[in-house]
Formats: sequence, structure tokens, C-alpha cells
Amino acid sequence: MAIDKVPGEPDPDWDAFTEAHADRPAAPASTGAPIGSLDVEALTRIIGQSQQVTAQITGRNTGKVPAWARTDWAKAGYWTAVVPTLVSGCANLAAHQWPGWQVPFTGGLVSALALTATIAGLNRHWNPAATAVASGIALGGMQFATAAGSGGWMEIVAWLTGAAGTMAFSILWNSKHAEDKAKVELIRAKTGTEHAKRDAVQVMTQVKAAHELLKIDQTRKAGIEERPYLGGTTGEERALREAFWGVFGETLLTCDVTSTLSGWKAIVGLTRLSRKEARAGWDKVQTVMRADGRFIVSDGRVTNELLVKFVSSGMRHGGRTAWDEQMMPDPDDLMMSLGTDTETGEEVLVRFDERLLITGASGTGKSWSTRPLMAHAHLRGELILIDGKGEEANVWDGVCRCATDTPEIIDAIEYAHAEMNQRKTEMRARGLSVWDGPQLTVNVDEGQVILAMIAGLKKGRDDLLQKAIELSSLGRSRGVVLWWQTQYGVTSGDAPGIHKMIAPNMLQRFSLRVANGTHALVALDDCAYYEPQSIPDDRAFRGHGYLKGYGPVLIRTWTMDDQAVKALPAAAVESGTPAFGASPEDRVRAYRAANPGASQRAVADATGVSLGKVNGILKGR
Repeated sequence: MAIDKVPGEPDPDWDAFTEAHADRPAAPASTGAPIGSLDVEALTRIIGQSQQVTAQITGRNTGKVPAWARTDWAKAGYWTAVVPTLVSGCANLAAHQWPGWQVPFTGGLVSALALTATIAGLNRHWNPAATAVASGIALGGMQFATAAGSGGWMEIVAWLTGAAGTMAFSILWNSKHAEDKAKVELIRAKTGTEHAKRDAVQVMTQVKAAHELLKIDQTRKAGIEERPYLGGTTGEERALREAFWGVFGETLLTCDVTSTLSGWKAIVGLTRLSRKEARAGWDKVQTVMRADGRFIVSDGRVTNELLVKFVSSGMRHGGRTAWDEQMMPDPDDLMMSLGTDTETGEEVLVRFDERLLITGASGTGKSWSTRPLMAHAHLRGELILIDGKGEEANVWDGVCRCATDTPEIIDAIEYAHAEMNQRKTEMRARGLSVWDGPQLTVNVDEGQVILAMIAGLKKGRDDLLQKAIELSSLGRSRGVVLWWQTQYGVTSGDAPGIHKMIAPNMLQRFSLRVANGTHALVALDDCAYYEPQSIPDDRAFRGHGYLKGYGPVLIRTWTMDDQAVKALPAAAVESGTPAFGASPEDRVRAYRAANPGASQRAVADATGVSLGKVNGILKGR
């Protein structure tokens, strides 16, 4: 409905509205007519008249008079100069025809006409000073010119006398009546303003009445729609709508339900309810729906949107759930299998040669989720497990090289760092930009424990943290890849789960359930809106998480029990390679025994022992 229509233009919407409500009684407007029979033309005419009055008051209605003719000087000059000039011309001709009487005739007649013209000008309410000056200049100039042309000095005196009289009279008249003229103008302006106000009040009264009529109409329509829509194309949609109406009294704006391999998911559009209120009362919704399974509720991409995922208790993930060696890809393939998409059943792949951060609270299955990835790394290269807790190393011991206590962890980090530097030297000699040999994967299980251990070392071992940081930043191109696991997704404070200089290098991130949104931000970076903190704290959801960049879709990782790990072939360790935690002397002697021709520099690089100490050990000091 167009209330503020342009005056004079028809408005079909308004006409249709008033016609449709013509039989409805309403409060009378100022004209006494019911609103249902509102005269649109009369309303338009009143608005137009009000605009005209406003334009006259503000001086905008200037007509078609040219600008030069609207000034006070032009008006005064016109009336006081044009008529006397014509009379002066006639008198000048008469003076040539009848000499002797032209002086009194022209002087008296022109003076009389000049006074008449001045009075007429004053009645037009022009500027007093402008009228007087214009009169004097016009009469004096024209009379002097006429007199000079006829050659009579008495005539000049007569003309000047008439001009002086005209000026004097103009000044006296204007001085006397100037104040009265100003009062008249003010009264006229006030009268016009009052008329405009009265018209405006009438217009606004009718407009307000029209709005009230529209409000009544909308109220009646709302009453018709008071019965909520609780239907839907699927049983899940109908159940959701009924649950929201029963628990919150909320009619859902939208409810798009799609089936998934593990249940279903829905994008819910809220009408009045906030997302926070909906999530706070979700237990009641779940009770009303009587669903056999678990809900994962998170915020959608729009402010009134809620993302609901339902995972059935009897969910299936496309057949097998356990990892086996048959899932190993081609040796040239740089991808490896993380798990399955719970909605489509498709296999989810991640890069084998990329750094990886895995975050999850205690009991969510971090170690369990990482086992298939570690098996992949073990079968395709060399694997080192740095286990801060120690339990997982009990399973992998004998399969790969493990480090659990402080001396072993120190040796493992130094070994990986020395291998990285040795590969750099070899790549330089061979002219390579990327390592083309087997990959060394360093898997840190529970990074918080490792960082706390490094922080507790003596100041003489401050370089150990820097070596760990360099493994994350420099190792990938040299075939040394760091995987980091932590249950504490924090990069600051006294006990961070991952160092702030290591976290930015973790381009692949997988998050199981975390404690809160702060941990989610570290776990998934700019994909924290997947809300891994919303994953149910239930044993059935162990090993379920979100992969950064894949989308807010739950991924179930492959399972691998202890027996499957122990069945893996043992790592081929070169002869003379010392175990992690061995003394520097044992490491140096073991390496020199396996490599008799190695230089002291090569021994130092391979064992992580300083060159001076290597020299002393080999010389028996």
C-alpha cells in the first residue's frame, strides 16, 4: 500500500485496498466520512493544496517573471521613470509649438504624474529607500536631458524642482507606512501557515485511520493462520515440527530434512525462538520425538538457522569399519584413508605427506583414530612414535621406533632433526628441491606432555623446542613429516597442547569432540563453526570427528585393534642404530661400528652428538 503517493498520480494498490474494505466501519476522519469510503481524490487534492501554500509561504512560487524584473530597483524605476518620460517627451514637443507656456505646463504636469506613479508604487509595498532613490534618478535625469535639449534654463529649474518634490514625498510616505506594511505581510504569512497546518492535520488523521484499518486486516489474517503447520514431506520433518510446537510453541519457518547413511540431518529455520534457547531445551525436543539415537545440534550459517544431525543407534557405515592392508593405495599415491563419511558412506582421504594435527578430549579415541594412519606411514616409510603417556607405545613397541621417557624423547627429537639436516645436505649435493626417498613420519602422541617435559629441562636444552619447531616448518620438503596429537587445544599459557609456532604449520586438522569453542578454534582453525564441541559425549561416538575443509559432516575413522597393530611387520632398522635413550657414547660407537668410514661430522649429524664430544669419544677421552 502506497501511503506517500505522489499528488495527482493514481495508485491501484491504494484503490484496491480501500475498495476491498469499503464495507468495514472505521473511526471517522476529520471530514466526517468513514475510512472505508475514503475519498482518494479529495486526499490528493488536499495534499496538493498544502504543497502550494507551503511554496507560496517560502517564496518558491515566483511565476514566469524574469529575474531582472523581480528586484525592488527595477519595479521602482519602472513606475517612476516610464510614465514621466513619456509626458516629458510630449511637453517638449508642445514647447516647440507654443513657446512661453511650456515651462509651467511641463514642470507642474510632470511633477503631478511623478507623484501619482510614486504613490502607486508605494501601494505595491516596495522597498521605501529603493523607490525614493529610483524616483529621483529617473525624473532628474530625464528632465535635465529634455531641458538641455530645448535650451531653456527656466525649464531646467522646473524639472529639478519636480524631481526634488517627488523624492521628498516618497521618503515621507514610506517612513510613515513602512511598519504598517510589515504587519500586513506578517499577518498574511501566518494566515497561510495556519491553513497549511489545518490541511496537514486532516491528511494525517486520514492516513493514521488507514493504517489502523490495515492493522485490523493483518490481525484478522494472523488469526486465520494461528493454527500452525505441522505437516511435512517426511516423518522426520513432521516429528520435528510437532516437537518444536509442543516444547517451545514455535512454528518452524523452514525444515529441510535429508536422509544420511547414519540417520538424517535437517536445516531448521526458526521464527521467533533464538538458537541459544533452542539448544538449551533440546533435551525436551529429543524426549518428545522419542528418537532412538543421538542428536548433534549446531548453529547454521544464518542467524535464525539451526543444523540438526541425527545418528541412529543402529547406524551402519557402508559395511566394513576396520582398517586392513588391502586399503593401502599405490606407492605413488600420496593420499591415505582417514575413515568414512557418515552421511554418504564414501571414503575420506587425507594427504600422506602433509603435517597433521589431531585434537580430541580424553576418551574420544585420538590414539585409536590415528592407528590406521600410523600403519600407513609405517608401511610406506619410517615411523617414530613419541608417546608422552606411554600406553600406546606398549602396542607399537617392536613395530616401529618408540620414545616414552625423557631421555628417549630427547633422542627421538634430535634423531629426527639430524635426519632432516642430513637430507638437506644430500639434496644439495644431488640438486633436489624435494626429497625423493622414503618419508620419515614423527607422530607425537599428547603434545601437552611433551611440551611440559621440554619446558622442565635445564636451560642447557633450550634448543630442543627449537628443533621441534623446525621439524614442523622445515621438515616436509625434506621428507620428515610431523603429526601432532593433543587433548588440550590451546596454544598459550603454562601448559599448551601445541606450541604457537608449531600450530600454524599444521595444514591438515582433524578434530574429535573437544571441551569448548576455544579448543575448537585451535582444532579446526577457520572451520571451528563445525562445532566439534557439540559431538555427544558417548562411547558410540568415539573416533567420530570433523576434518578441516571437508564440511560440517561427521567422519568415522577406521578401527584398528591391538592385535592388528602387532601383526604389522617390524621396522627394518639399520645395523648399528642405537635405541632411543642410549648414552651419547653408545650412540657414537654404534654408528661408527656400522659405518667405519664415516667422518666425525657425519657421526655427529647422525647421532645428534656435538662434534667436539664425538671427537673425544672416538679418541677415548
